[in-house]
Amino acid sequence: MSGQLQWIGNLITAVATLSGVLIAQFFARRTEKTKALREDATRWMQDRREAYTDFLAAVWQMREFSVKMDTHDSGEPERPTVEERRKDLARAHELLYIIAPPDVLERADELREALATFHTRCFDLILAFKHAEDKSAAEFAYSDHKYAYDLAVLEAAAAFREAVRLDLGVDPQAQKLRRRRDKMVK
Repeated sequence: MSGQLQWIGNLITAVATLSGVLIAQFFARRTEKTKALREDATRWMQDRREAYTDFLAAVWQMREFSVKMDTHDSGEPERPTVEERRKDLARAHELLYIIAPPDVLERADELREALATFHTRCFDLILAFKHAEDKSAAEFAYSDHKYAYDLAVLEAAAAFREAVRLDLGVDPQAQKLRRRRDKMVK
């Protein structure tokens, strides 16, 4: 009988040990999986942040090119051409289609469209100015129209940034309060 009790005791000890090992492995795997998911989420957030920044940088470079189009000397080898700017913008925009949610994509499309209109209109206005009889009236019309198209780009950029803030979890209301507070401190 005592041999049988010892055998049962050994069996219970083995089952308890095996159960403890299995439970420890389960929690270790679960912890590792949670850690990997957290790291992936952090990396994904960083990727989105970089994609949004690259897109805005390409937008501002193309806008600057459009603003200075009338004074731009395309003969300078170190300055990117309009085609290079368009390619940079297209690459950054396409990356958004891979990484951004629909509301951010919608704002990015609106911004890109406003920028394209601005660029085209700047080109048209420059041509009209160069061929105008009355240069002072043409210059006024040029500046006025250029401003209106540029304002559309700036408004579209603000809407894009707002969508990005929401996507990244930055509370827009808190941002406004911080800006107000910072203005009051200055």
